[in-house]
Amino acid sequence: MTLRRPDAPASGTMLLLHGLGGDTTQFDPFLPHLARLPCDLLIPDMRAHGLTPLIGDASDFTFQRFSADITALLRTCAIQPPLIGVGISMGAGVLATLALHSPDALAGLVFIRPAWEDQADPPHLRAFRTIAGLLATRDGAAAAAEFARSPVYRAVRTESETAADSLMDQFESPHAAERRLRLEHMPLSTPFADLADLRRIRPPATIIGTRHDPLHPLTIARHWARACGTALHVVPPKSAHDDRYIAESAAIITAVAGQALDNTSS
Repeated sequence: MTLRRPDAPASGTMLLLHGLGGDTTQFDPFLPHLARLPCDLLIPDMRAHGLTPLIGDASDFTFQRFSADITALLRTCAIQPPLIGVGISMGAGVLATLALHSPDALAGLVFIRPAWEDQADPPHLRAFRTIAGLLATRDGAAAAAEFARSPVYRAVRTESETAADSLMDQFESPHAAERRLRLEHMPLSTPFADLADLRRIRPPATIIGTRHDPLHPLTIARHWARACGTALHVVPPKSAHDDRYIAESAAIITAVAGQALDNTSS
């Protein structure tokens, strides 16, 4: 877990939740943009990700369990309210589950590139389960080589080299084989029973989506925005050669945080 404190006394806390197969470093490019916020930044590695030793068994890889993990973490931390939540992909799903089960816990929400709805095992996430199957039967190099020859990888790469590279990164992530349960089972879970459940989220929610991302279809971001009754912000696609995705997303996060802080102080 990473906890970054501002130079001045904090006026709130921002919880940042990473995506499937990611870790706290997923937010590193955002930190220079968020450094001036008067917020503590709480950035945990979720179960079977990053530096946490916690794995569990197959039944632990659900949005409900991950949300419970975050709730337990929040109880152990000295959180300075208000709490603003930011989640990328799987992190957006965990944050939505948390907001639905603990409606008074959060003062503002930013869902970035949501990838889950109310149907388990959606086609756009099956690449992760393919990777899990390969990691179960082959060493990392052999599994990566076979995946690189697969139709699912070629289809993703045709639309987005960045998305394809992120899939290949799964083979080189720490303890990839031991942690393959995350890739196998999280696509089978859903953050809510019905997309319409998002209407019950009380804190103001902001949705960010991008085009040309086959793992995070823009249609899903549109569905979330419609269900939440909020506007959709479309930013440039994530790319190693273009930082507009980071800069524009960070500007939106900063605006949401500022509004939440103003609402609390007024």
